Amino acid sequence: MWSFVHSKKQQRWLWHAIDHDSGVVLAYVLAEHQDEAFIRLKALL
Repeated sequence: MWSFVHSKKQQRWLWHAIDHDSGVVLAYVLAEHQDEAFIRLKALL
């Protein structure tokens, strides 16, 4: 899922981890669409 703030040059992606069985959101990060965002999300788990 993505959005932008004031201009498309400032795009942000919602990275989220969801428990498959319960549907509960385990963690989320709002960041640019880069590998560092995934690493931040993984660190929260």
